[in-house]
Amino acid sequence: MAKRRETRRTHSISARIATRVRSDAPWIAILALTAFFQFLRGAPVDGVIFLAVALALVADATGLLRRLPLRPHVVRRATTVVVVIVLAVLLTALPRYSVADGIIVAAVGITALLLAWPDEGRDGARPPARAGMRRAAMLWATLGVLTCLWEVTMFFLGMPSPEAEYAHPPLSDLVGPLLDNPVLRFLLVVAWLAGGAALLRRGRHGGGEHR
Repeated sequence: MAKRRETRRTHSISARIATRVRSDAPWIAILALTAFFQFLRGAPVDGVIFLAVALALVADATGLLRRLPLRPHVVRRATTVVVVIVLAVLLTALPRYSVADGIIVAAVGITALLLAWPDEGRDGARPPARAGMRRAAMLWATLGVLTCLWEVTMFFLGMPSPEAEYAHPPLSDLVGPLLDNPVLRFLLVVAWLAGGAALLRRGRHGGGEHR
């Protein structure tokens, strides 16, 4: 009897993992493909970041991340405001693309992932997503895919010559001049950080503990 229960439990876990892998496969594929093109265009750091997130999704789907003590929660608004202002000042004062600048941006990304990661039960089941969250997820996913398609298209159109590359700039080259102005850079960084914090708070509304 015990052996039969263990067999059923093993089959249940395997079925749940298979379901999770199928569910997350499109997002994993998008991240892996983006990482591939980052390596292809000579941006290995960006490629490593996208690949690391893809591997994190794979680990999550197979249940490996449930061994980690992840306890996402909602941060107080006052704390969020202070953090946003301090980070905006630092990112405005530091030289663009410097080591310190990269470390701060990477830390922001890692923190956002830890705060936004789904809070699962012991059995690995995800809580049902609200309709609004599903619509928001599809909207942002569509925006992300369109942005990636733009970058890939510009990359291939710019390959033949320096003149073609100049005629088909990536989004970073189009936005870059705006960041040369310190005041505008500060405002854009604040908008970026505050927007991300608002999305995290909306995603965790009612599901986390205020601290």
